[in-house]
Amino acid sequence: MLDVSGNAKRFSFVFLLMFYMLAVSMQSAFAVQDNITDGFISFDEQSVAKRQAYSEARDLARAGDVRGVEEFKRGILKDYPLNIYLDYYLLASNVTAANYKNALKFVKQGADRELGLLVSDLYADMSGSTGNFGRVLEIMGQDPMPDADPLAQNVKEKARSCRWHEAALMTGKGGSDSVSYASRLYVSGKNYPEACSGLISAWNSKGYLTQAAASRRLQDLLVKRKVSKDELQTTAANLEGAEREAAMQAADVSQNPENYNEVQSRRGRILAFERYAALNPNDAAAVLDAFCSENKVSTVERHELLSIIASGKLGWQSSSADVKWVDENLPAALWSDELIEKRLRRAIWFKQWKYIIPLVDALGARGQRETNWMYWKGRALLNTKQKEAGMALLKKAAKDRSFFGFLAAQTLGRHPVYGNTSLKRTDPLSQDLSSVPAVQRFFELYALNDPARFIEWREIACNTDDATALAMAEWALRTGNHQLAISAVTAAKRWDALDYRFPLSFLNLYRSHAQTSGVALSYLYGISRQESMLNPTVRSPVGAVGLMQLMPSTAALVAKKNGYRYRGSGSLTDPDLNIRFGSAYLRDLLGKFSQNRVLASAGYNAGPGRVLRWTSHDGIRRDAGMYIENIPFLETRGYVQRVLLYAAIYEKLLTGRNVPVLTERERNFSY
Repeated sequence: MLDVSGNAKRFSFVFLLMFYMLAVSMQSAFAVQDNITDGFISFDEQSVAKRQAYSEARDLARAGDVRGVEEFKRGILKDYPLNIYLDYYLLASNVTAANYKNALKFVKQGADRELGLLVSDLYADMSGSTGNFGRVLEIMGQDPMPDADPLAQNVKEKARSCRWHEAALMTGKGGSDSVSYASRLYVSGKNYPEACSGLISAWNSKGYLTQAAASRRLQDLLVKRKVSKDELQTTAANLEGAEREAAMQAADVSQNPENYNEVQSRRGRILAFERYAALNPNDAAAVLDAFCSENKVSTVERHELLSIIASGKLGWQSSSADVKWVDENLPAALWSDELIEKRLRRAIWFKQWKYIIPLVDALGARGQRETNWMYWKGRALLNTKQKEAGMALLKKAAKDRSFFGFLAAQTLGRHPVYGNTSLKRTDPLSQDLSSVPAVQRFFELYALNDPARFIEWREIACNTDDATALAMAEWALRTGNHQLAISAVTAAKRWDALDYRFPLSFLNLYRSHAQTSGVALSYLYGISRQESMLNPTVRSPVGAVGLMQLMPSTAALVAKKNGYRYRGSGSLTDPDLNIRFGSAYLRDLLGKFSQNRVLASAGYNAGPGRVLRWTSHDGIRRDAGMYIENIPFLETRGYVQRVLLYAAIYEKLLTGRNVPVLTERERNFSY
């Protein structure tokens, strides 16, 4: 009889028997998977009892019962792999200054970095909210993302960076990096999360919120299509004197900027005209000279207006006349990186090959580093009779595993560069894995079906060596845990592990619906991989569901058209139904757009109504690359490139064939 102590003795025999029977059924399920988990999860009587003990101890830890948890840890759970989770739950249940030293010790020990990061977040938040910024720096240890661009971070990353920089400024330890981070966050005119309000306040209190910074943010807000009067007034309040009054006047007419002439002060009219110019660039250009003369606009103010009008005239609807106006009216000194990039896309659209070369060069390091610009400069060199230099640049671009890298390879008539790192499908998994603490913890949590297993999986992905992470990704593939396989390699940017980044989830279903719909299997996978990372149950913030991220309204239309039975959005989590509906919808899009995956992909993401509006209407023939580079929505532009790239990679994984990223029909289509 297993010797147990403390609270563990309270187990009921019936409950223990039920748990044991469940474990046996789980063991049988694993056995069906060719004993893949043998040696990783034990289901003997002692292991089952310990898991039940852990479940009870976990509930005590979440309730903050230190004494009850310690009884378990001294008894049946002595040396149990998941005791660190009990420590974590105790710390998370009582986030107070009195518990700070225990939290700091937990973090510093580094036994589980992901749990340590969660504890660090909790206690840094608590310490910051009580003004103990020294403790924030102490428990965080270092800047979580040095040299980060706040505009490129997600909300969670931004919150952590803001917390660190706020504490650094408030303790006098914030150098130019903290000031720079806060400045970029503020002047961008972008909304920042509530977690960053403290940083902006600290930055302001230290005297860094200058009139110039407030003015820059105001002007960035004025040119946003959607901005509230309140946002403008809040920023205007940081200005002083006449400039503040002018900004408030401009805010008053911000929702009807065509009334700029009704603003009292000269400076207020200029600010209101800036917003008018951003929303109506062609109309503003037509009256610019008169406005500048009537309002005694200075050279600096005129330059600001020219930049705003130029940005509007370089939009996706701009004509060659608009582009010519920009070239003739905007002094070279005013060309920002944003304007250069916009002008570059228009040069591509209008096949102005001789302009593309200096424009790419004007982007500096970005122009040399980013594959799409390498590709376009290479083509421009070829089209200006600089064949040797153009071929060399295309060859360089073709080494990259990206859409434009693959397109460069196709242009050169070469196979794309895939790169791949995986285990052979026949290789057994090393039992040495079971000695890795993070792996031990994961499998215990997996046996318990505890959601915390996803925390531990990230620990494996980010904080173990490549061999361990890839072997665990292989385990995930072999057991059908495909989302885990993807995250095992993407979380730590192991981009070459293609078998794990692009798993063949639900292969029989995809193959069946590909045959029924006539949509290429690799393309169905490309869409699904981009949409949901092949997760059948994920829901987007706007309500899209499952593998192919179908909107319930779209699913209802597909069902009506095809005579399918549809039982509401909940049914879309069924992989079979989701893939059937998604492939049928994709079949219709391909039919609408002449079997062109470029247009169908854009329609799948942005709606089919927009797709043809983005094509040529001036009689000039454009190719696929030109169309894709000039898709006006950044999200859709990236989406189309990734879907086509993923489809090519899936074709390689499915068939072993090297296929071009575009079909000849797509490549030669007149866009």
